[in-house]
Amino acid sequence: MKNGIPYLITMADQNWRVLETNHEIIPDQLEHVEKNKWSIDVATNYTTIYEAFCDKKE
Repeated sequence: MKNGIPYLITMADQNWRVLETNHEIIPDQLEHVEKNKWSIDVATNYTTIYEAFCDKKE
């Protein structure tokens, strides 16, 4: 699970780079926005699950 978070963040970074190079709103841009939203949401969920169930310091 913890390896999935860096992958998702890397994917979001790649999509942000595409969006930064072209500020015109076109269907391709919207696809990158949706991919960013999805990957960030999933990374957030992974983080929440990890903190709740895996990061137990005893």
